[in-house]
Amino acid sequence: MTVKIQKAAEIWRRLQKNILAVKGLLWRRSSTARNQATGLRIGDGFVEWTTLRDSKAGVEVLAANNAVLPYDAGHPPETEERSGQIKLHCSEISGPVSLGIAPDKMLMRVAELPTNDPAEMVKMIQLQVDAFSPFPDDRMFVSHEILSSGETGARVLITAVPKDLIETSGSLMKKAGIDVQGIDAEAMAWWQLIAERIQLPDEGRYLFLILEPWGGVWIVVQRRAPLAFRAVSPAGDMPFDEFAREVARDAGALLLSLDSEYGSAHLSELEIWCRGADAGGLSAALQEELQHEAKINSLDALAPVSEGLARRFLGTSLSPALTRIRNGHAAIDLVPESWRSAVIAQRMRRRLLAATVGVLAVWITAMMAFLGVYQLQYYRLARLEKELNALQKPAEEVRLMQNQARSFEQYLDRKNSSLECLREVSQNLPKDVLLTSFQFKKGKGVTIRGEALTVNPIYDYKQALDKSPLFARIEMGSIQPGKRKDTSVQTFQMTAKLKERP
Repeated sequence: MTVKIQKAAEIWRRLQKNILAVKGLLWRRSSTARNQATGLRIGDGFVEWTTLRDSKAGVEVLAANNAVLPYDAGHPPETEERSGQIKLHCSEISGPVSLGIAPDKMLMRVAELPTNDPAEMVKMIQLQVDAFSPFPDDRMFVSHEILSSGETGARVLITAVPKDLIETSGSLMKKAGIDVQGIDAEAMAWWQLIAERIQLPDEGRYLFLILEPWGGVWIVVQRRAPLAFRAVSPAGDMPFDEFAREVARDAGALLLSLDSEYGSAHLSELEIWCRGADAGGLSAALQEELQHEAKINSLDALAPVSEGLARRFLGTSLSPALTRIRNGHAAIDLVPESWRSAVIAQRMRRRLLAATVGVLAVWITAMMAFLGVYQLQYYRLARLEKELNALQKPAEEVRLMQNQARSFEQYLDRKNSSLECLREVSQNLPKDVLLTSFQFKKGKGVTIRGEALTVNPIYDYKQALDKSPLFARIEMGSIQPGKRKDTSVQTFQMTAKLKERP
């Protein structure tokens, strides 16, 4: 028996050594893929990509390319021809890729949401999309990104892209042999590059124009976060002076709409980042329209927008729900769920196929070791079960007495009584809030329902209860609009948890 146990132990040590070697290999491969990303941008007449790697020394550029593609607006290239051209210029790309969508091909809206709860955000975002999207829900892919957040709400960028565009781009990338794991907004990549270059104060409103020969985007920034995005169409056959005046009018209309929505704010800075355009003519038209001198910069001074896409992709990871997150918050992720599920399934099949032989060998070895120690464990289990049965009845009697003692303590404790909770809830009740329901659960807490004309007194009431020494925490429920006779009110529910007894 001793010899068999020694042989089984030796086999088990060898098995552990092999498992550790395989785990190390898989970890190195996954770590390389996780720390490397490529930003890809494809237009009608060009392709641009940059591959970055995040190392201990910082983010470094591994490879990059910018190539011109043959394109005729009157006769667009066939899919096969175009995929072949892209594959030729992107042959050095390896690993996951984030594909950028141009501003004029997507809908973008920045919204201030009065909540930080992800579930409530999704519902509010859907309402926002229904309001500004001209397309039905089944023809759009929608995503959002939290730009900034506070205690009472968050500033969120909502993006919507036609499904046809995403599916066409995905088919093109698949034929070109490119592994697209992220679809992002080029406008946010531009903002990433600008934000890394300049530091903006919290006060004032800042206006940035990014313009290239094939179009651009307006970015309005306030409190160090984007407040609005608006696409700029290319000039086409339009004379440039007329195009400059149209761009200036769009800027004026954009600022006017922001003043009406968020309140008037001083325009602190106006910057033009352009390439292949008459910056002087644009500056003159904008100064005439906005009465503010523009600062002119060259886009060549910034990194390529594909690098911005790669930087944004490096900073994200997949949540358990297969959505893209950055620093714990939602990030733009327009990749269809079916793509990601198919990729994950394909990888899983390859891994399962490669691991089948190894798993079979492990199973046989484990069975040999199991048979060697099974008899010993069986006798140990039988002895422990006998001891447990002997102790079961006394332990049950002790638990029953403990539960009875805790119940007596709770009912004898007047400190956390219903009257004391009602006094605390009523004492902190603002005059603008009407209490409609009070439910007390002994030893747990109270559920409060009420209504107010606006939401501000409700949040003031919660903050007052947060400071109460009687409650451990206040959980805010839903706030919904309602009707009381001819008056619109805001109904609410919150739960006050009692502090646990020591």
